[in-house]
Amino acid sequence: MYIESIHITAFAALQGYTLTLSDGLNVLKGRNESGKSTVAEFIRFVLYGFDGKADRERYTGFSSSSAEGSLILCDKDKRYRVERKVAGTKEVCGVYDLDTGSRLFEGQVPGEALLGVPAGLFVSTAFVGQTAGSRIDGRATSEAVENLLFSGDEGISVKKALKRLDDARVALLHKNRKGGRIWDLENEISAQKVLLAEATDGNAEILSLESSIAELKRKLADEERDFAELEARLEDFKIMELRRQNQKLAELADAFHEATSLAVTHKETYTRNGFFPDGEYLESLKNCGGEIGRRDARVKEIEADLQKLNLQIEKARTEKEELDREEERKKALLSAKRGTALAAAVLCCILFLCAALGTALMFMTAKEGAGTVFAIVTVLLMGGMVGGFVLVSRYAAAMRDMVHIIGNREDIFKDRLERIGKELSAAREERSKYKRMLDDLCGKWNLIPTAKALNELAWVIQEERRVTFGQEKARLAYVQMKTEVEAQQRASELEDDGREISIPEDFQPKEAVRKRDLLKELIRSKREHCQRFEVRLAQLTATAVPPSAISERITALEYERDTLKGKYDAYVLASEKLAEAGETVRASISPKLSQAAGALMDTVTDGKYAELGVDGAFAMTFRPETENGGRMTQDERFMSAGTSDAAYISLRMALAELIGKSESALPLIFDESFARLDDQRLANLLKLLSVGGRQCLLFTSCGREAGILKGLGLPHVTLSLNR
Repeated sequence: MYIESIHITAFAALQGYTLTLSDGLNVLKGRNESGKSTVAEFIRFVLYGFDGKADRERYTGFSSSSAEGSLILCDKDKRYRVERKVAGTKEVCGVYDLDTGSRLFEGQVPGEALLGVPAGLFVSTAFVGQTAGSRIDGRATSEAVENLLFSGDEGISVKKALKRLDDARVALLHKNRKGGRIWDLENEISAQKVLLAEATDGNAEILSLESSIAELKRKLADEERDFAELEARLEDFKIMELRRQNQKLAELADAFHEATSLAVTHKETYTRNGFFPDGEYLESLKNCGGEIGRRDARVKEIEADLQKLNLQIEKARTEKEELDREEERKKALLSAKRGTALAAAVLCCILFLCAALGTALMFMTAKEGAGTVFAIVTVLLMGGMVGGFVLVSRYAAAMRDMVHIIGNREDIFKDRLERIGKELSAAREERSKYKRMLDDLCGKWNLIPTAKALNELAWVIQEERRVTFGQEKARLAYVQMKTEVEAQQRASELEDDGREISIPEDFQPKEAVRKRDLLKELIRSKREHCQRFEVRLAQLTATAVPPSAISERITALEYERDTLKGKYDAYVLASEKLAEAGETVRASISPKLSQAAGALMDTVTDGKYAELGVDGAFAMTFRPETENGGRMTQDERFMSAGTSDAAYISLRMALAELIGKSESALPLIFDESFARLDDQRLANLLKLLSVGGRQCLLFTSCGREAGILKGLGLPHVTLSLNR
């Protein structure tokens, strides 16, 4: 079996893509992102379809909304075209005989029908992915291989068959023998025997029950009549209450409409220029009037300050000469003090120098007493010198300040006069602004700003609040009453038909409700008693059958029980034999795989790894040579990356041989699967593939495989996938 050609209409990024293949080794070379893995996945798609929603979304055409294409398979002298198209949630698939044009394998999966393996086994054997993708899902693959070898159908599971047999057995009789149809029959037979014993008793209880039921029904009829009369009287009372509530609701509605009319009339009466005053308007008037009063007070205050300043200026002008003479006298006095302080400081400086020289001479001549006296005098003279210079500095600063005061007296009055003038202008401008605002506010409602007009405005606003409050109060009372009435009507579901109702004056609704509830409880109790009596009567009547009928029923039940016991024994025997057969098949899988995979691995690794062990979950062990020439069993985790890839590729090839159709070998697809093999092992593997008599598709991004095949002189075809 081999793939003759591939045509991709739309699949992932590929469109209108065609490949023609040979029946031997095909090296499909392409750069990264050139579509190698896409072509490999397309083959799986056409044969088996998408594997779930994620697979569908990944490979639906980038520029179209579908995945579509076909491939031609050759099997000896037969040629088949397999087509598949997926658009949205719709999928169309077909297999056609190219010689006759007829459609084959209706309703079957093309890969299962043509290759003889399901999708899971195809991916686990013939479809070898990149590096880590060569691993196998051991549990699922092991079960599928077991089913395929046992029954020829991967879907027919030995475990499922055993489960069905066990379910059928359990349905007949549980393991604890306390459940199932046989157990039910045993119980029913025992019950029938009890009934047979009871059938001989008399019918005294039946007659007693019939009499009691008749008496209960008579009393029940009387109480039900009294209950109906009370219920009708209470319903009339509720209708009367509903009428009174509706009347009160109408009165509240009238009051609400009247309050609304009063509020509307008041608002229309005192609306001027389309404006009705509110509290905010009144507050704005008050604020504006207050601001005008404050601005008037400020203007008067500033005018008083200006008048005082003018008086000060006038007084300063009259006293200017006297002040100037006084300041000149103070200035002369300060100058004299500064001269005296300067002379004293200079004198202390001279004396200080002399005293310092004397102190030095006394200490040099070893006259320590005189030297100490001279030192004390030197310190005192130095203090006097420093104090004199400090006084000179202070007197000079006081003279400078006096000159500044004399020169700037006129400027001080001038600055204050300008500042007060500016404040007066600003205050008058503010007062004018608020007067304009007051005029605008008054004009909004044609208001004359008098105390009487303001009192009228306050009354209008207060009255509006009062009538609005009355309107809202009336509305709330009406809405509350309406809600209560509607709720009561919905709860009671009463309909007033307008008929005349007469309620006795001494009618007490609470007492009537109490009597009605008591009657209701009595009626319920009598009905339960009557029902229990009737059930018991029915039970007795049902059991009051002739003993011969019960005996016939017991015989039929025993016959059915014995028949089912025979089936139960057959199910137990079938389960045991089927389990033994399944165990035999499972035991034969691992040795065959170990032997076949070991032979392939021996060739690939030039005898270094001649033994491979494969367990039921397809986990592998190997026996490499040790330093002393022996061999030691190790887990596959101790394999190198290249050795692990070679081992799993060998295992997949062995599996493909084991499960493939005997008359045709599966095509093998390798998608960058040899990247971690060295050149020697790759050459050995390619030799195996070339003599295997099956088609191989080697997808690669480098020319290593083609170069080795060419160097070995092995027949092959090299195709370029670069677009």
